[in-house]
Amino acid sequence: MDEIRNKVADSGLLSLDLERYLPPIVVVGFDLANWLDQGLVLREAIFKEHLNSMDWSDFQEKDVAVYCSTEAIVPSWAFMWLSRDMAGVGARMFLGTPDEIKARLFLSNLERRVEQDASLIGARVIVKGCSTQKAPQEAYALLTRLLLGRAKSLMFGEPCSTVPVFKRA
Repeated sequence: MDEIRNKVADSGLLSLDLERYLPPIVVVGFDLANWLDQGLVLREAIFKEHLNSMDWSDFQEKDVAVYCSTEAIVPSWAFMWLSRDMAGVGARMFLGTPDEIKARLFLSNLERRVEQDASLIGARVIVKGCSTQKAPQEAYALLTRLLLGRAKSLMFGEPCSTVPVFKRA
């Protein structure tokens, strides 16, 4: 009787799921449009009042995405004041929408962890094509760049059906 063998396991391929690089983060959105005078402009005096009356505890130790959902021009000092006040409660402030900030944090985590992962050196890597959580498209480009000098080969898809990206001799 022939033994059943897992050819994928025996192949030496390293399956890499981008989900494992998702940092455990929750990004809170902060829309400056809510603080605009008549929905058009950010006025210093009114902005100061908002800052002084704000309960910053909602942002305690959180990652905060600061953005303006309207076309208003927000002066640079406003971001400086927000950063000052959020830092007072241990919040990390980023400029951009919550989705943009989640993507930036994911890419930063991906880069740091791939560069530290010795198992990828000389490996034959398959980037998993299906995941329950979607990685930003930029993650695939970043991962390719990071693996070009480290991995022996890079493929995309599932072990039964891959698309080759590169192969070093």
